[in-house]
Amino acid sequence: MKKKILAVTNTLNPNKSTGKFWTHLLKKFNQNEIDLIPIRDSNIKIPLIFKLLHLKDFYLSYKKLNKLNLDSYSLIFNDLGSADWLIIFRFKEIKKNNIKIINLVRSSAWNYFDGYSKNLSLKIFFKIIFIYLIYILFKERIVSRRADKIITVSEFSKKNLLKNRINKNKIRVIENAIETNLFKPMDKQLARKKLNLTNNKFYLIFVGRFTEDKGKKIILKIMFKLRQYKDIELLIIDDNKEKVNSNLNINYVGFQENKLLPLWLNSADIFLFPTLYEGDSLACLEAASCGKCLISSYTGGLFSLKKNKILSECIIPIENSNNLVKNYVKKILELYKDRNNLEKISCEWKKWGRKKDINENMNLYYNILKNEENIK
Repeated sequence: MKKKILAVTNTLNPNKSTGKFWTHLLKKFNQNEIDLIPIRDSNIKIPLIFKLLHLKDFYLSYKKLNKLNLDSYSLIFNDLGSADWLIIFRFKEIKKNNIKIINLVRSSAWNYFDGYSKNLSLKIFFKIIFIYLIYILFKERIVSRRADKIITVSEFSKKNLLKNRINKNKIRVIENAIETNLFKPMDKQLARKKLNLTNNKFYLIFVGRFTEDKGKKIILKIMFKLRQYKDIELLIIDDNKEKVNSNLNINYVGFQENKLLPLWLNSADIFLFPTLYEGDSLACLEAASCGKCLISSYTGGLFSLKKNKILSECIIPIENSNNLVKNYVKKILELYKDRNNLEKISCEWKKWGRKKDINENMNLYYNILKNEENIK
């Protein structure tokens, strides 16, 4: 009897990075081949202690998977730690049933260290200790050692995963894929007209979770420094209901469907992304595919992108330091005052195309999932 694949992910929302992944991957499966369980797409009430310990997904995983019968599965696909609870507490049952485990790690917990250590403060110091105890010792190290195969999205994350003392041959790097037929350059003025944006403004844009780890505080400080330039405006695409000081020239656009993101990206002059850590930023790749100049932190998977000869001239590395905000402001103003240079950088992006399109990448995921010989 043919056994199924059990895939556990955090969400199937097509406007989220994981949701985009599964939107394409599911096209490669027959309905009878895979059971896909999204743990966040539910109304389960989460106890306060799990919220305080940042273990919401861990609790949701327990509630969703605790009574699940594993007999019918030959493979567990753990996306973004969504099945960590299962792998930690039901591992004996998994081994008894000879079930293989694939662990997809988009960003290792060790990546956090790389970013947070460059912005060290007393608060960040305690956060690093917390990450080490909860995310690394309790979760990542245990799960990575028990997995038969680990897929990660950058060489940087692979290097950090090896700190968990696992066999390097267990890890395979498959970079994030993007929809190049959707995210592509278009006329800036036309995009602005469709979005009712002002033609003569200099727009920065941020797409992603507007949170501290993605550079929220840094962004607010940058915009405070730029507040005297009334024609510089920041567009924030995020699905949280955030209140932002309007005196900082920030337009909090909020949630936008995936199909509209290329329009917003093409309307901007610069993609601003001062993240503290990254695996391989999907948002940056989508912006790059639209021909945008990136001003982003020199960290995580973005560090690996900087090494790429095609991308090295386009990603502007800004080391996290005491002068971080000053460096960002300086670079933004350089491009603000010299638009010709901005256009030259954007032209480099327009010449760039991924060697593997979205379907080729998804086929590669699919083959690893479906063929057990690939994970032995």
